Amino acid sequence: MVDANREGFRPPFDRQGAPRSVVATTVNGTLLLTVVGGTPTLAETVEVMRQLGAHNALNLDGGGSSTLYLGGRVRNRRQLRPLHNALGILLTPPPLESF
Repeated sequence: MVDANREGFRPPFDRQGAPRSVVATTVNGTLLLTVVGGTPTLAETVEVMRQLGAHNALNLDGGGSSTLYLGGRVRNRRQLRPLHNALGILLTPPPLESF
């Protein structure tokens, strides 16, 4: 279980429910980029990540800005909100002329 106080999270962050964005790795090194929808608490998010096989995980900025864009589509919401930060991974480089 995560110790929110030891991790530096101030109350009530650990008990508030909100969509969560998480980057994690499994024991064999598989990268997990995850958005946990709904209103999970931090402890519930930890449990979801464990079920997905996460060994190490980092909770990113969450709430209304948690958006998963994959394969040219937004996968977890109907309406986009402005983003203040993002984590992007480019699996196939675009053609050089697009730069």
